[in-house]
Amino acid sequence: MSTNETQPIDSDGVECPTCGDTFSEERFMKSHHKQVHDSYVKPNEELIQEINRVAEKIGETPTRSDMEEYIDFSFDLYHQRFDSWNAAVKRAGLPVNLRRDIPRSKLLSELERLGEELGRTPKRKDMEKQGEFAASTYSNEFGSWNSGLREAGFDPNVRVGESETVECEGCGESITRSPYEIEQRDSHYCSQDCMLEHRSGKNHPRWNGGKVNYGPGWHYRKREKVRDRDGRRCVSCKMPETEHLEEYGTRLHVHHIKKAREFDDPEERNAMENLKTLCITCHNEQDWG
Repeated sequence: MSTNETQPIDSDGVECPTCGDTFSEERFMKSHHKQVHDSYVKPNEELIQEINRVAEKIGETPTRSDMEEYIDFSFDLYHQRFDSWNAAVKRAGLPVNLRRDIPRSKLLSELERLGEELGRTPKRKDMEKQGEFAASTYSNEFGSWNSGLREAGFDPNVRVGESETVECEGCGESITRSPYEIEQRDSHYCSQDCMLEHRSGKNHPRWNGGKVNYGPGWHYRKREKVRDRDGRRCVSCKMPETEHLEEYGTRLHVHHIKKAREFDDPEERNAMENLKTLCITCHNEQDWG
């Protein structure tokens, strides 16, 4: 056998990055890609280089429309390879597009495009995964994600006052949650303290022995001070607390930057500089993602 002949990668074969079909050898997959998809297989590194090339050309993080103006391949490749455009942008070492100078008409057109592609009202996570802009851009421009949806002619996914009763996973108390939160989460808690207590020890998905006792200084007033200091916004995705209450039915969470179990001194553990404000999604990603 020639030393230049491509060998099978593994017993499962080689998967086409565009359609998912599997082939016994890489050379067969590449031939298929050229014939069926009319292009050669671009390595991920080349896709990232294209983002940086366009960013250097326009002087800022490119949007979907910027990329489509300068690249000669389908923008959808970024969603297929990196799961979302924002994930590809981060991989390129660029900040996610949080520009405030984007015309409203462009923001609304992107919502309409995404809604048409999905066949339903878009959700924040849809925009983060498949859209051109960060979801927080809509919160900054329209006041909340749902307000942006209304401007684009969509019925919001969650209506104020609409709720269902579920049982707190920790103490069993009956609590109300929005349909959106029920759809997104398997477990529900009446408070952050109840969740932290219940998910300590063997109930925690990353249990490694021992219960974390937060000790003195971990109280409601302290957490409110942290939320005020951070402007009542998630410091990661910039989601405002008003929108968090509307979508999840709870206040923004307060997170220990350095893990609580790494401290012996509760004063250091619960110091303001070791605490930051996060939304439910970002909190979960940083704790258990």
